[in-house]
Amino acid sequence: MRKALVFLLVVATASLASARRKPAELPPDPRDIPAEAQLSSTRSFADLDGNGSREVLILVNALTGHEAARSASEVFLAIAGEDAGGTRGELFWVRRLAEATGEPAHDGEITVVDLDGDGGSEIIVTWDRSLSADAVDRWAEIFAVDTLSRPRRVWDGQWEIDTRRDPATPAPERQWLQRDIDYGATRRQAGKAILLRTKQRVLGGEMLDKPKLTLERVDVRLRSYG
Repeated sequence: MRKALVFLLVVATASLASARRKPAELPPDPRDIPAEAQLSSTRSFADLDGNGSREVLILVNALTGHEAARSASEVFLAIAGEDAGGTRGELFWVRRLAEATGEPAHDGEITVVDLDGDGGSEIIVTWDRSLSADAVDRWAEIFAVDTLSRPRRVWDGQWEIDTRRDPATPAPERQWLQRDIDYGATRRQAGKAILLRTKQRVLGGEMLDKPKLTLERVDVRLRSYG
């Protein structure tokens, strides 16, 4: 239901935009995006670089007002300092996912977790690239943070794909695949690898009697030191 509502909002906004003049650009700082342009906004607090101080992770799903459905929405991911004494925290980094990847972006979500147990948290961001209410095409990026202004992307790839009910996908090609992280196994790698679990539920248009489970090791470097 949430997927369908988000999709309808994006398409409706694109349709309305065609009757208006060119919309104003969204501000570069996601904290300044007008409330009427926000589909949702999330703030999380974590020590990202392991220095003992918390930073603020900001995720905003926004409507751009652009006419084309592919660019009618944007997902902002940002790192900022905490507000203090009435002063807004410094904005260290912003990533606009649709702009950066060249693909549609909506329904973004973030997870902040210390994958290797070193005291600094990593960022997992996922978002939907599908422009069909009947399909899911979630992509993911994982960032390690040595410097707040320059997080390192250590992995990106398919997080979920679900075309079971998508009329545009031929029946023999329909599938449902979900991916997540084996956090316990990943922590035991001490920052040298991420263990990804893949669960295939539908393949070749057929629901599997038992989901096919696979575990993939991805060699990474979660910290630039040590």
